Amino acid sequence: MTDQITNNENTQAAYFDMHTTGVAYLNRARVVTPRQGKPFYAVTLAAMHGKSDDMQYTHIDCRVVGSEAKQYFESLKSHIDEEQAVLIGFVVGDIYPDAFIYEKGDKQGKPGASIKGRLLRIKWAKINGANFILPNQETPLANAS
Repeated sequence: MTDQITNNENTQAAYFDMHTTGVAYLNRARVVTPRQGKPFYAVTLAAMHGKSDDMQYTHIDCRVVGSEAKQYFESLKSHIDEEQAVLIGFVVGDIYPDAFIYEKGDKQGKPGASIKGRLLRIKWAKINGANFILPNQETPLANAS
């Protein structure tokens, strides 16, 4: 039996969503200006996983997308720039590995890899351990732990 996804004039395009959720510290907040195209916000997530007493971090380089995510990111960017501890609940979509060759430094000429994705949603935020009310939120989310 063959499964097929078809698209005709009466249906919408089919997409397969791959979302990753979790808790992460925000690092390297920046505006990226490509040679062609419009500038965009980018940030590196240090996503936590594993046991709380032996936590591991996975870094995900993200493009910030969606109007709400951009608005929340803008309210947090100055705190990230000041190297405060900005912790968020997040939803990242469409993660993928990106292979590259180091162009400078001690690893010049050697292969490397990173994980990239799209930061779709910031659910809640804490700055230096204190709840942070995001724009258009009346109170910090109760599950921000």
